[in-house]
Amino acid sequence: MARRLKKPYRNILKTAAVIALIVILKWLWVTISTMGHGTFEGEKTEILRRRNYLTNQLLVALKRATAISFLLVLFLASERRLKYRFTNSVMA
Repeated sequence: MARRLKKPYRNILKTAAVIALIVILKWLWVTISTMGHGTFEGEKTEILRRRNYLTNQLLVALKRATAISFLLVLFLASERRLKYRFTNSVMA
């Protein structure tokens, strides 16, 4: 007849079995849930591509804003000159 383990050892083995089961299930879950993700290098390349795209968009937006503000300054300056010419010609 096989000797039965003493009660404290049975509890330790049950606890170890439960912990091992939880670890194995977690490992399986992480493995399955990350199957669709790319490699580290692929993710890095994608992040760098996105950064370059956003940097380019920011520079284009700044160039457009600079051009628009320059045109607005020219327009306002011409408005002031016209008002100045008009007020001087009316008063003269």
